[in-house]
Amino acid sequence: MLACFVGIALVITCPLVFHLTTYLPNDLGDPVLNAWILWWDATVIRNGFHQLWDAPSFHPYAHTLAYSDHLLGIAALTAPLQWLTANPVLVYNLAFIASYANAGIGMYLLARVVISVLLLPHYFKGEMFTAYELMRRRFGERIRGVRGRGHRSGPRPYRTGARHDAVAFEEDSRGGDL
Repeated sequence: MLACFVGIALVITCPLVFHLTTYLPNDLGDPVLNAWILWWDATVIRNGFHQLWDAPSFHPYAHTLAYSDHLLGIAALTAPLQWLTANPVLVYNLAFIASYANAGIGMYLLARVVISVLLLPHYFKGEMFTAYELMRRRFGERIRGVRGRGHRSGPRPYRTGARHDAVAFEEDSRGGDL
């Protein structure tokens, strides 16, 4: 399953995968800043967190890393790669691609838990119903006569360009509302 999500992440971020060491995704704003912050965090981690907040920016101000995100959670995972390659662009790109794979894995696991722990037991007990059945139980048999007419019903919305949502209650053959 991990390989599937990594493959999807590579496809989504293509053509970045062909230029991992030289190009950054999107613009040159946040990716450059975040690559630099990850480089700084790896340097500080290697030095025992000495002067963590005193990043070499905005001289002569002190504690300038506090002006932005410190990214220490990501840096804890990417620092060894930063030390091995000394390439902040490569490290940022790998973290960027891994974030897509991690999001997919997290959503997959969440869906598995929700389905297997919360929904399936109720389904096998006969306690789960379709949306129509839940509406019938909540509103009674009158709901069968409700039909949506869409957001462009009637001539007025077409004439004025206004959006209009409507629900119509049909009358049954006995003359009353359903």
